[in-house]
Amino acid sequence: MTGQKLVPRHPGVIRAFLRLPMEVCHINDSKLVRQLKARRDITVSKILDMTTSEIPKVAQLHAKRPKEIPGELHFVTVRMLDMFDNGQAPFLDSDLEVFRNMGSRRCLFDSFSASDLRDGFEVGHLAGLRDILSVANSENYAEFAKLITYGAQENARMIAAAMTGYHDTARVERGETLQARRQLLAELLRASTEAASMAAAAGILLPEAYLILICRFLQEEGALERALNESRSLLRSSPGILWSTQARRDELMVLLPVNGDEDVAEALSAELVAAASRRVRSVRAAHALAATVGSVPDTLRELQQTVSVVVAMPDAQARPYKATELVIELAISRQPALQNRLVDLLGPLEQGTDLRLTLDELFFHELDREKAAKALNIHRRTLTYRLQKIREFSGLDPSSPHGIQLLRAAMTAANLSSSN
Repeated sequence: MTGQKLVPRHPGVIRAFLRLPMEVCHINDSKLVRQLKARRDITVSKILDMTTSEIPKVAQLHAKRPKEIPGELHFVTVRMLDMFDNGQAPFLDSDLEVFRNMGSRRCLFDSFSASDLRDGFEVGHLAGLRDILSVANSENYAEFAKLITYGAQENARMIAAAMTGYHDTARVERGETLQARRQLLAELLRASTEAASMAAAAGILLPEAYLILICRFLQEEGALERALNESRSLLRSSPGILWSTQARRDELMVLLPVNGDEDVAEALSAELVAAASRRVRSVRAAHALAATVGSVPDTLRELQQTVSVVVAMPDAQARPYKATELVIELAISRQPALQNRLVDLLGPLEQGTDLRLTLDELFFHELDREKAAKALNIHRRTLTYRLQKIREFSGLDPSSPHGIQLLRAAMTAANLSSSN
């Protein structure tokens, strides 16, 4: 394999970009491989379309250097098919070096987050798999099944190599300040099940487990920065705590170390949410325990679903929720037919003026009519009149426990539907 390194072996030395290797000749002359090679331009195009649409950082990179990502995709596609055809699986160390260099470049030149880097591989793999399914048939099924298994295994190795290159470069180029290392390690834990071994190689001792907290800040410009400023002293003073942000979602993720006492981590999680809520009106939060360091990515994916439900709840308080508290809401989120039936309950409210807004404020203020009227800048008698209209139009009485429960469920369902 020929080519120069993407990143320096010594800090401060920037070498020329990688020249991707030429194809190697296959031996077995598989008909399936020939078919897939013949349509590789289509496959690369599908992968490029999906990754640029799903991951803004990839789209920005493609706009800046339009030949780079297609070149990488062609290399991965052809090399994987050749290795499969030759029976030389798994990838060689020299192949994995390409991906270590790729991860280093994403860090050094393109300011990717670790999660963006990993997502690019995962989304690309999914897009490629969807495309090559078009040539699967009963005649080549056995070989096709082996190729899918091989591709999944090699994709995992490519991700691990890329994350190693990212980590090594970030550690050198971004400096060893406490803040930089916390941010970097949080990104690695978010993205990779291999983070523990990477941290060990860097001389960083990780705890037994993490309590993961996610906070989202809704519909307020600058809310994330204000919340972070308010919470920063807690974040900095707590040993072993890690955090990172996702600006496009106004989201803060905090990893709270758990060393045998989950209650301590939960108390700190609640304190962080309370601090953020002092500067931001709409804070939505949830936390979940990752029992091992390696389970952080999977726990995080499940926690994102819980957070989406909390965001949809009209009466969510500024505190971290657990999935076990949200059995009904999670059930609604997973049943589209039930969602639609609940949303239909709110349709008649369009006949009145600001009836949905009135319910929003009533739930936000925990059914306190005086506070809701003040927030709406209306007299309490006007609020009572609107609640009567809600009962008249929908058949649900906001003054009864049954009516308020159904209205709350309907508003949760409507918010979930609008976010999909």
